[in-house]
Amino acid sequence: MRYLRAWFALLFAVSVAAGSAFGDPPPWAGRGERDRVSSQPALVGTVASDYRRGRQLEVRSGRDTYRVDLSRATVRGADSGRIDRGTRVLVWGSRVSDRAIRATRVQVLGGDNDRRFGVGDRPRASNNRYTLTGEVTRRSSAMSTRNIRVSARGTEWFVEVPKEVRVIRGRDEISIHEVPQGSQVRVEGVRIDRANHIRAERILVLDWRDDRRDDRRDDRRDGLTAYEGSVRDVDARDGKFRMRLNRFETVTVHAGRDTDIVRGGRRASLNDLREDTRVRVHGRLDSRAKSLDARRVEIL
Repeated sequence: MRYLRAWFALLFAVSVAAGSAFGDPPPWAGRGERDRVSSQPALVGTVASDYRRGRQLEVRSGRDTYRVDLSRATVRGADSGRIDRGTRVLVWGSRVSDRAIRATRVQVLGGDNDRRFGVGDRPRASNNRYTLTGEVTRRSSAMSTRNIRVSARGTEWFVEVPKEVRVIRGRDEISIHEVPQGSQVRVEGVRIDRANHIRAERILVLDWRDDRRDDRRDDRRDGLTAYEGSVRDVDARDGKFRMRLNRFETVTVHAGRDTDIVRGGRRASLNDLREDTRVRVHGRLDSRAKSLDARRVEIL
């Protein structure tokens, strides 16, 4: 019996400690303490997945993404019950695991709601938030990485670009792989520790030419992506050439009879390509085979 009592006492202590770790009040807490805890949101973050009156929501806060159960939650501030990706939210409820929350209430932030709940233009964890403007010194790789390097304030910064990050150029949203080396960008995100490392939350491309917009719209409609690089060698007989994307990666570009090859608005051919010629290729990339089926090749 004595061992049984000790066992129950241990279980009780562990449950109380776990509740304290998640911010839950202990069982003996008074009403004031319970009200204080319940009035504080369990999570402040940014929606990582679109919500259409579903039962779950993914919310990113800092470096972590949480799964929020909405089955018993009241959602306020949403336009027609819609919460889009990138929306900032407050979540009240209880944690059911390390990265799962059973919500009782969700408040959508933005505009008047930010002022009402005392939340500024940035998420609560704002100590490490950072914005920089500079030049892309190393572009991302469609085959291996979504990271870029940006030179700003006399320093080269490593910029981590998660898949959900919006990259805006003019009025269009583009892929990070469409941002060429030499572009001027503004990066908004979170600085990681003391190193020159930023996890981006939004990227604005500041220098863009309006005459490319029609090409980008056509690419998105046809499921294509634009890649820029320099010609390494040409095999005009077999209708292909190798293109260097950066210092480390080279792809084989297949340009068949249906491929448009242009220079300065006029038709050209593979015979016009020389080593180190700069080109922009619109097509579909097979990252495993390191080959690119070209729909259009622009000689720059």
